[in-house]
Amino acid sequence: MAKENTTSKIVERVVLSIGSAISFAATLALAWNDKSSAATVMGAVTIALLGFYFLPFIDSIEAFGLKAKLRAQIDEAESLLSGLRRTALVSSKILYAQLAWQGRMGTAEWKTKQQWADELEENLTGLKVDQADISAARTPHLTFAVYDLFLPFEQVVRERIQSLIRENNNERSAKFPGPIPAGDPEWTRLNERAAELTAHLKFRKNLHLSDDLKNLAAVIRERVSSLPISNDEKNALLAHGNIFAVAAGEVWRQGRVTDEAMALIDRYAEPKEWMKDYKQIFPE
Repeated sequence: MAKENTTSKIVERVVLSIGSAISFAATLALAWNDKSSAATVMGAVTIALLGFYFLPFIDSIEAFGLKAKLRAQIDEAESLLSGLRRTALVSSKILYAQLAWQGRMGTAEWKTKQQWADELEENLTGLKVDQADISAARTPHLTFAVYDLFLPFEQVVRERIQSLIRENNNERSAKFPGPIPAGDPEWTRLNERAAELTAHLKFRKNLHLSDDLKNLAAVIRERVSSLPISNDEKNALLAHGNIFAVAAGEVWRQGRVTDEAMALIDRYAEPKEWMKDYKQIFPE
């Protein structure tokens, strides 16, 4: 059967080539004898025969081009699927970690979190996700890291306020060990001061969700500016807070939790580590 098909194709091509040659010769002869109409018809027949002759070659070229295009599309799809698999794997690691930590005290270390974030960003970049979208997606990750940088500073501030509250309470107890005289102005003053100091313990309830953390230095200045302490103490606090503000600035600049930021966060994860700073800033 295959041999018959091959023979048939050979015969077909011989007939078409001979027919094309005869038609072309006839076209030239008719044109030479000024028979333009007949020459036109024979020219059209020649073109048609040549078209049938070269059609298998055209089909082969078109088929090859289609195959190459299809191969490119398949390669692109496989690359896309590979990227999606990697992204799904990283997402699965995060979900597994969330399940493991659910209901427990603590969470994964920032080093591990940043490793996941780096892998996600690499995969998203490979998938040609717009960089602006990637930047927006990683903002909560960076915001919480900067908030963790703010917390040790806030601990020092709160401890200073608590010490002022204790001093005020001790003064009130010393001055009024017995019954309180009605309307005593000193008692009123000490009570009002206690209320004022207590109010300073509260600061920006939802700060961890705020875009203001993109400028931690400004947040620290805001926190210090209204405190009922001396200018020298405010300056000492601002100098201390600058350590965290600089680290936070690098986090936003680089778009990732830096080694310096992680080192600070890990250091102050230890209970009362911030107390060492407090005693240096506010020596007794």
